[in-house]
Amino acid sequence: DEILVHFRVPDAWATRAQVDPPTVATRQGQATTTFRARAPGQLMVQITIEDRTVDIPITVVGDTPRF
Repeated sequence: DEILVHFRVPDAWATRAQVDPPTVATRQGQATTTFRARAPGQLMVQITIEDRTVDIPITVVGDTPRF
């Protein structure tokens, strides 16, 4: 617990998607953020834990809310 996890949307999507909060601490081995998008498409969300980074693909389909 209490390991920091950083979530990041690529710069190309910065005006069309966001994660909130971008950094969270684990609780019982899990970390949660909220992903929101303003436009459909496919992108990667970058997740960094300590010195390891992985890209997770997300596909946004259909109508998307404005925020």
